[in-house]
Amino acid sequence: MRGGRGVLASVICFPFLMAAGGSRADGALAGAEFLNFPLSVRQSGMGETAAGGTDLMRAWSNPALLADGEAELEAAASGGSRQSGLHSGGGLGIGYRPFPTLSIGALVTRWSVSTEEVDRLALATGSSLGQTVQAISIPVAFSSGAVRVGLGIKYIAEELLGDHAAAAAADAGARLDWGTLSASASLRNLGMSLRQPGGIAGMSESMPLEMRGGLSWIHESLHLTGALELVRPRGLPMSLGAGVEWWPIPLAGVRAGVVRPTAAADRQLGGGLSLAWRGLGLDYAIGSQPGGTMHLVALSWLKVRPAREPGEGRNEGVLEGPVPVAPSPAPRSAPPD
Repeated sequence: MRGGRGVLASVICFPFLMAAGGSRADGALAGAEFLNFPLSVRQSGMGETAAGGTDLMRAWSNPALLADGEAELEAAASGGSRQSGLHSGGGLGIGYRPFPTLSIGALVTRWSVSTEEVDRLALATGSSLGQTVQAISIPVAFSSGAVRVGLGIKYIAEELLGDHAAAAAADAGARLDWGTLSASASLRNLGMSLRQPGGIAGMSESMPLEMRGGLSWIHESLHLTGALELVRPRGLPMSLGAGVEWWPIPLAGVRAGVVRPTAAADRQLGGGLSLAWRGLGLDYAIGSQPGGTMHLVALSWLKVRPAREPGEGRNEGVLEGPVPVAPSPAPRSAPPD
């Protein structure tokens, strides 16, 4: 009965796994596509653009961005649902800057999809079938003048229909500032395939390799940020994200964005709101997706480091003591002569 149940469950779960990220030509299930969900709620509300933001969780999409954290020590937790509750999960993160040019962190994420099990007569059995992907990443970022580079090593564990698989992967990223402009790029999920011994015969899943390239711009006096990012997942269409973020006052910020797959007519619209007070932050994002609505929320805390000397990086002149976590764009490294 285990084999029959596995085949039936695969037929039932396949549409949901397609919604998680599509299928590949080799027929592998697409559960690991959960790894490409943004961990940052602010990023999700800004057209899923990692470029242009400084919150800790954006390091999941580009480890080099860890170098741009607003604090010496920061922590965050996020959670919610995508596609009207079909996918649920979230993550935790912590970042620490022991030296002005070095930042290290830890990011953990868990996403799952489940559906009710039915028998061959389409009657509910009272059990549920599902898939869960968990991962932990250790990013390290270095900064020197206008350049940031980062590397992340992560461990991924997947459970599907009672079978388990695990693998290791790596992420690499970089960012270059030019006055109020910046360009960033990352290559994610470089690793071996996830295999499920004891599961469906011959079934394995390649890491969902993803390439990102983005541009961002800051209007310092208006506290306004704009970003564009092109995302190319392996085996899936490219998508272009665009977003803006505005902090009219230090205690509150708003953002909006759009994601447009290049091979589909459906646009994904999103937006968000942030509140910040004395080192604490609350973020919310909402968006439309092909399978339904996205609702995400995050809490964050930071310990602001003493002011750095001029020229030590993008976030110069950060004050001591508890302050709002709203990003206050300051002059980036000056462009070369």
